[in-house]
Amino acid sequence: MPKRHRFPQESVVLIWNTTWKCGRVEREIIRFLRDNFRFETSIKDLLAHFELVGVSSNLPDAIRRLENRGIIKSIRR
Repeated sequence: MPKRHRFPQESVVLIWNTTWKCGRVEREIIRFLRDNFRFETSIKDLLAHFELVGVSSNLPDAIRRLENRGIIKSIRR
């Protein structure tokens, strides 16, 4: 059974296009936002994409780390 994320109505906005000192999951999040020209996407879409790829285990923690470093921003809808 997949884990439920704690922020269902949030979107993620890419602020800085950098992967310096990022882990694997953080790089995948930034790559997804950058390569798909989706500089703002919902966390629901991110989870759906990463469940297909098989990287969704640490996604909420990775989002929080990227937000703390100022690379992305979470927006509550």
